[in-house]
Amino acid sequence: MKDIKIDETIMETTSKTNLVDHKKALVTLEPGCAWVYLKEDSERIGVAFAGPSHFAVDAITETDQGAIGESMSGSLGGIQVYIGKVELDNASRTGSSETLARVGYDSVESFHYDIESKIGRINGNNKHERIKLESDGNIFLGMDKQEKKVLLVTKKDDLVFTYDKRVFVVGEDGKHVSITKDGVAVIEPDGRSIVIGRDGIRGLDGLEHLANFGDAISSAIYGGMRGLKGLKGLKALKDMHGDWAADFDWADDE
Repeated sequence: MKDIKIDETIMETTSKTNLVDHKKALVTLEPGCAWVYLKEDSERIGVAFAGPSHFAVDAITETDQGAIGESMSGSLGGIQVYIGKVELDNASRTGSSETLARVGYDSVESFHYDIESKIGRINGNNKHERIKLESDGNIFLGMDKQEKKVLLVTKKDDLVFTYDKRVFVVGEDGKHVSITKDGVAVIEPDGRSIVIGRDGIRGLDGLEHLANFGDAISSAIYGGMRGLKGLKGLKALKDMHGDWAADFDWADDE
């Protein structure tokens, strides 16, 4: 994969637009965002932006043991990076130094510098630190105003969302994995579920393969990620407390 380059033209959003528009997740840019296209050669493969924006994710999982999880939303702060097909020209105009000043930058160079720091993992020379890009999948790497990291990966009906030690995975085959402050919920494609919460384990009937409590959480994450077969750069989330992007692109073991 070739390195991602930053387009020179600074743009400014003039109307509200959804950058991510998934049935369970939205990333919305408000008027006044400063943004640039990201390119491989001359092809536009995404955008980087800063300014008034926010995200919302419906991370409530309905199980036969009841609902678990929560809906999450927040305002974004700093540089955000989106890799995927996008067209913002109709909701934007050419930006200026005033555009950058309104989002906290005194020069194009400082804006580009912060973008470069965000896409460094994508352009990294170490293949184990390099995010694998999928032509038909989308990746959003962001941070909220409290500097909590936000990761969204979408592909058709598949969704992976991580936010401040929370994980939410939906596979198109019907498998759900939810890891929140309430506990861990795993829903199998046939609708059976297991919930590991503060009050113990519920729903073990017919799911004895998850009965080993010591391995339950890692099995839930790995099983959920394996369900997203099209996103080969997301085979697992090995370390939820480590760097938000460094653990992408494990070898395909299938």
